[in-house]
Amino acid sequence: AAFDAEVSRGLAGEPGGLPMIPSLRADPAKLSARGVPFGTVCVDIGGTTLKTARAAVSPDGTVTLSDVKDAPVPGLHGPVTEEEFFREICEFAGVGPDSASLAVSFSHNMRVLPGCDGEITGWCKEITVTGPSGLTVAGLFRRASGNPALRVTVVNDSVASLFGAVRDFRP
Repeated sequence: AAFDAEVSRGLAGEPGGLPMIPSLRADPAKLSARGVPFGTVCVDIGGTTLKTARAAVSPDGTVTLSDVKDAPVPGLHGPVTEEEFFREICEFAGVGPDSASLAVSFSHNMRVLPGCDGEITGWCKEITVTGPSGLTVAGLFRRASGNPALRVTVVNDSVASLFGAVRDFRP
């Protein structure tokens, strides 16, 4: 009961709550009604693997992923700066000045911030990233893409896990 109360306070952004990013729990009709832009980019930045896709919501609420691909995470095969890390991800995912929105799962140490954003506090041991800027995850993607208006939402890992299973479906 105490844990549930702490989670609830965290999801509401109240003091004394467990900092959390809410998991996506909307049905497709609600997603469509909210107007998810065509071609929203989804990015899962894991410890060793980078996965990306484009998501589209049709008028009937069907969610479709296209251009699903993966690659090693920048910094896995040699040191990169923070700026290079996010620039390489933007290039791989096709996020640029004309992109509307980005949903990103960031599987590294991060302090959860209001508004579905995060402050990087560390990196997994498998990669080497140098030169921290002090920007949030959203700020880093906006800078790397050259798009100050990019709508960036840091999402819970459960969303990324679902999209990561697209190529490896198991009943």
